[in-house]
Amino acid sequence: MMKPYKIFLALLFTLAIIIGIRYTNQNYNQIEKKAYGDGFILAHEFNHICYNEDRDVIISVEVEDGSLPAGSSLGFFYKPARLSGYEGEIGYTRYEMKQALAYPDRYEIIIPRGEKGDRVLYYLELNDSEGNEIALLTSEQGAESTEETRLMFAGQRPRYLFLGHVIVMLAGFVFVSLAFLTALSNLKDKRNNTILGKQIFLAAIFIFVGLVPLGSLLNNQMYGTYWKGLPFGIDITGSLGFIILLYWLIMMILMKGSAFVSNPSKNILPPSGARVLAVIGFLITAAAYLVPHGTGEF
Repeated sequence: MMKPYKIFLALLFTLAIIIGIRYTNQNYNQIEKKAYGDGFILAHEFNHICYNEDRDVIISVEVEDGSLPAGSSLGFFYKPARLSGYEGEIGYTRYEMKQALAYPDRYEIIIPRGEKGDRVLYYLELNDSEGNEIALLTSEQGAESTEETRLMFAGQRPRYLFLGHVIVMLAGFVFVSLAFLTALSNLKDKRNNTILGKQIFLAAIFIFVGLVPLGSLLNNQMYGTYWKGLPFGIDITGSLGFIILLYWLIMMILMKGSAFVSNPSKNILPPSGARVLAVIGFLITAAAYLVPHGTGEF
């Protein structure tokens, strides 16, 4: 039986992961950027994922601490992401943003939403009457390429499916944390080694259930495809999920004696190897969980 303090620490690690996930996803998916001009500030909040599937998307820019120069125009430069990176690719199309009727310091443009999983690239540029750039807004201010700004369309996520996915994945992390804590003990002791094998087995099962049936169904509802983990490298979230799932399945096989028949002598891994790989697995899993979801290509 696990000692209560180890269970408490595992739950504490999981709570830290929950806080970290909320922070990293919020800071990736909602980024406010400002561009400073002579007597004015342009402010825009970049939302990298658009969840509303029933309405067109309103892109807005606020003018703060002043007004736009006389004769200037605010341009919205836009193209589908799938057209990027190909020889002879289509360039950005410029659309002029209009002043909002009820809010004179706000400029807006409405773009039709795409299908689930579609991505578009855009940036905002203020030009003078001759078309010269006065100010530029991208999600990566100062980046060499404006193509850093991506907007991905997503369907509404079913509440119960989403909660099931989250709960099961967090349960998997609890057992990953327990395996990490057990790995720090004396694994030459049969009891500790057996406990580690069982924890690795449960971690692998929970991660499998959270990713394969639940994660795939959720991904299809939101992005129109079941799995982006293969081919490897197409999608960060899917690929990292594939890595941690494969890692713990392999660990389960290497610890098969402890995991399945409570007999550490049938393990492929010696105690020292099990300790090292359990610690590495904990670190890899924690890092993968903290990567913002839906970040797209590498």
